[in-house]
Amino acid sequence: MEVFSMPKKAFLNLPGKKQDEFFDMALEVFAHQPYQQASLSALLKKAGMAKGTFYQYFSDKLDLYDYLVINVFAMKQFYLKSRMPAHPDDFFRVFEILLRLETGFRLQHPSFHSLLSFATDPRFSPFGQDRIDELTQQHQQLLHKLLVRSQLKGSVVTHADAKLVTFCCQLMLEEFHRYVNQQIQQEKEAFSEASTSEKADWIADSSRRFMNLFRRGLAVQKPV
Repeated sequence: MEVFSMPKKAFLNLPGKKQDEFFDMALEVFAHQPYQQASLSALLKKAGMAKGTFYQYFSDKLDLYDYLVINVFAMKQFYLKSRMPAHPDDFFRVFEILLRLETGFRLQHPSFHSLLSFATDPRFSPFGQDRIDELTQQHQQLLHKLLVRSQLKGSVVTHADAKLVTFCCQLMLEEFHRYVNQQIQQEKEAFSEASTSEKADWIADSSRRFMNLFRRGLAVQKPV
């Protein structure tokens, strides 16, 4: 595991395997419940670690949580950026890729997704709104830039409010994943038996169908 956030030096002096083991145990505790409900005592009992030892590694529970969130967020960013086009230039194409990659990440790494979901939900997050915005608006700047560029090129209608559209795109990323989860639950047995490539094909097809709807709209175009 690559370290993106720095705990205390004593933790970094541990062998990498020990750091990874504690990271995984902490992730299991914090990923599946809100921060307020996650028990530090339960984690330390599971890890066989004394409280005094823990405080040699981290300042407090929030410090550990911050460490988990920053690392998981960085892993997600690497996952997305390493699969994005080197020079993205088409708004619709990039948004379709984001739909596919976001959904793929969430299905492949459910604990990572669950941790970030709790960390960015104002009802449960111990972070302030500025920090939540940093974690949730990573795509908006790219999409906004591409949308404005596409408007100038004439491939997107110029009367569309670029800020509003990119905000809606962020919401659609979330709702598309919700739709995918619903479909998976309805076809749970078939999906569980599908190969990795078949799952990827299904996600890609769903993304394309969604984008066709988004690109063309629902209204019937009446002749003038």
